[in-house]
This record gives sequence, structure tokens and C-alpha cells, in this order.
Amino acid sequence: MTQEDEAPTPLNQPSFLAILHMMGLNIMIALGRIPNPATGETQVEENRARWHKTLLDILVEKTAGNLTDEEAAAVANITDDIERVWAETLAEASQD
Repeated sequence: MTQEDEAPTPLNQPSFLAILHMMGLNIMIALGRIPNPATGETQVEENRARWHKTLLDILVEKTAGNLTDEEAAAVANITDDIERVWAETLAEASQD
């Protein structure tokens, strides 16, 4: 089965949820929680994570009040996860 043959899902079709997922993945990669797909390695890149987080914050701000319940819940989940992981990453870095 090719990617073109796959049944549509929120994450393999262009959508707001796909954008959120992509932005969240980029932040998690920059925070060293997910291996970089290009290198297979993990590395904390705080400036890169901050840049992606700023983009996410802009998107959330500009779409406020314009989201479905599913989209609003996804925003809340992703932003909560990012805040938690960011705090954990900073705590780990301060222990080194």
C-alpha cells in the first residue's frame, strides 16, 4: 500500500491538526526528545525550539476563537506537552 492509497486521517491530510502535529514534532526534535530524522541523533537546540514555539504561539493567537472543539483540545494538549517537556529539559540541563 502506498502513501497515496492510505485512508485519509487528520495527520496525513493538510489540516490545522496536521500543522499542529508538525510544529509539535519540530519542537520536540529541537528539545532533544525525538531523534532528528536527518541525523538519527538527539540534540537540545534551545534557540531552534524557541523559534518553533514562537511560530506555534503566533498560530494559536491568530486562530483563537476560530477553532473546532477537536482543534482547541489539540492545541491545549500540544501546548501542555511542550511546556512540560521544556521544563523537564531545562531542569535536566541545569543538573549537568
